[in-house]
Amino acid sequence: ENFVKRAFQTDSICQLATASPHPVLVCGDFNSLPSSYTYRQLSGILQDGFKTGGHGYMYTYRYFKRLLRIDYIFHSPGIQGYRYYSPDLDLCSDHNPVLMEMKIKK
Repeated sequence: ENFVKRAFQTDSICQLATASPHPVLVCGDFNSLPSSYTYRQLSGILQDGFKTGGHGYMYTYRYFKRLLRIDYIFHSPGIQGYRYYSPDLDLCSDHNPVLMEMKIKK
């Protein structure tokens, strides 16, 4: 049931992002692996901030041997991500925060 809800939400976000005349940021706890429908759809129209501004290996889920990246920042090509990171902070969550320094391309 959650996969169906997430797919509907993903399709709605994709429609809004595609229709926007402005640069778009989509950030959040997606609870989705890079192999998921959600990730594939969003990365098909937006860029994965980790791929444009991150480096090395990154995880966002604090458990399961720190192997999973399930939180993302997606952005329009008109935005340049130049530093993307996920500090290992215990903020009363099972996820680490995801941060990206960025600027609008000119």
